[in-house]
Parts: sequence; structure tokens; C-alpha cells
Amino acid sequence: DMQSQNVFARPEINFLNVIDPTSNTNVTFYDSVCAIPLFVAPVNRSWDDFQLDTIRHGWPSFRQEEVVDDNVVVVDYYGGLLKVVESKCGTRLGTIEPADEDNGALRYCVDVSCIAGKPES
Repeated sequence: DMQSQNVFARPEINFLNVIDPTSNTNVTFYDSVCAIPLFVAPVNRSWDDFQLDTIRHGWPSFRQEEVVDDNVVVVDYYGGLLKVVESKCGTRLGTIEPADEDNGALRYCVDVSCIAGKPES
């Protein structure tokens, strides 16, 4: 099942406040089941833009250039009408939606619980 919209904003989760927006570094988001890197953000946009995109859509929203391609798989359902995002180890991450721009860009809408992993040490 898909996670409810805006779960990332709940006080006990605090998703957007755990990262220092002034650090000017990219953040790697890991699979919560198998600890592989899935997304590195922000890329080609500011942390503020990443936050605004996430707030506007209700889920952490990644762009194509932020995807770790070797670890993320897109599965088409219903003849491509539904595009589900999974990790290569099988964790269902979310869906792909059109971005707000008219340039054909895509947005990976991801359940925050699926990217709460830590790298293996």
C-alpha cells in the first residue's frame, strides 16, 4: 500500500528538518530494507527547491538526475498507465509522476519510510 500523503511532515518523522539546508552537500537516501543507495539529492537544484517540491506534492520527490540508476527499477502496470518505483532488492518505493514543468521531466514520488535506511558499515 502507498503511504499517506504528507507523512514526511509528521513531527515524529521530521524528514525535512534532519538535513542542514546550508550545508551545500548532497544527501544520499538509502533503502530501508537492504541499505543500498537509491537517491542522491539535490542535483541541479537547491535544497530549498527539493523541499518545496516535496511539500507541494506530499511525498519526497526526486528527479531523474537524483536516481541511483543501478539500484532503482521502474515497473509498468496497466500498459504503462501506472509506473511503480522499486529498489533492485524489491522494496516498493513509490510511483513516477509528471513533474510540474512542461519539458517531459518526471518526478519519483517516494514513501519516506522506504528511504529511511542507513548505509551498511
